[in-house]
Amino acid sequence: MLEKIPLEKPDKPFAFVFGHGLWNDLEPIKTKAWVKQIIGGIEEHATYLKDGQYNRLFLTPSAAGVLKPDIFIARQGNLAVQKFELAMGPWLREQGIPTLGTWNLTIQADNWDGT
Repeated sequence: MLEKIPLEKPDKPFAFVFGHGLWNDLEPIKTKAWVKQIIGGIEEHATYLKDGQYNRLFLTPSAAGVLKPDIFIARQGNLAVQKFELAMGPWLREQGIPTLGTWNLTIQADNWDGT
């Protein structure tokens, strides 16, 4: 995806949205490394974006649905998502990245497993 970042600053406003799924079982250390890697790539490929002076947003995973298989509940269930949001929030704020926690937004959704 980084190859699609324009080399020259676009005329229109733009933002980078970091959508986080369940791919790393909500491990903050892995997520921090992922975010740092993305930011490094963005700033390397688009030199007009320096020192975080561009719009970013971090989206946390959705709530688990009622039919989420039990084998995943400990690592990816609602409590795990809530703890992940609480663990990542302060670090993301330090990085200047606003967070949109989607657990509370999606807990009433009727998606069968929350994915």
